[in-house]
Amino acid sequence: MCLVCVTMLAVFMGGGTEVIKAGVTIFNGVSNIVQQMETTSNITTTDWQHLVLTWENGDDIQLFVNGNLVGTTFFGATSAWCNRRGIDFTSW
Repeated sequence: MCLVCVTMLAVFMGGGTEVIKAGVTIFNGVSNIVQQMETTSNITTTDWQHLVLTWENGDDIQLFVNGNLVGTTFFGATSAWCNRRGIDFTSW
């Protein structure tokens, strides 16, 4: 079983509509592989949001907000072992 490090950052700037950034980091036995994504639509930041991120080895990362799919990105990496790391948001 692989425990995946998931990092989510909800951007709360100005109390209006913003995007949510998320990522998955795995260790493939040699180095860390990071996939970052953000929602494809604006998210209202004046209310609480329920966030779920799903991913399986070699498949898409899917981000759900309040039960609705709001972002998908392919992450073809596979791993039997995962490593905890953060996301480098300076690259966005």
